[in-house]
Amino acid sequence: MTINDFIKLHGKDSEYRWYNYCEVIITQDGSVFEAVPSHTIWLEQYAQSVLGLTREQLSNEIPVIASPIHWIVERCKVISVWYGLIIAFKDYYKNPYIMDAIYTLKENGLLSPDIDNNIIISEEYSKTSNPEVYYANLFQSRSNEKGA
Repeated sequence: MTINDFIKLHGKDSEYRWYNYCEVIITQDGSVFEAVPSHTIWLEQYAQSVLGLTREQLSNEIPVIASPIHWIVERCKVISVWYGLIIAFKDYYKNPYIMDAIYTLKENGLLSPDIDNNIIISEEYSKTSNPEVYYANLFQSRSNEKGA
């Protein structure tokens, strides 16, 4: 649905208003979809459709160590939204349709006022299919932080 349709349905003037709650997916064209029955299941079904894969094929594509939400967000260039958190692909902010949808949700009280501080970029969570490389890099960076 369009962002305006979504606001009519769940915005401050609606009898079905959401308070401190927003669970949606925003696609590249700025369309907003309620994440029903969950973000993960909605994204899996969307990815199957967009990528032309069966559920099994999609499952085999997603690295064992990757979060399905992060991997699909990055691969399909959508964003996953909760009231206080956004999981986005690397250059999401360059898409005016997505940015307009985010701002419209925020202006209508459907996103936390400090949502700009709670955006996770999915790229780092979806990069590698090699767990050994992932963990080696993770442990190395933590060792460097601790000065070991």
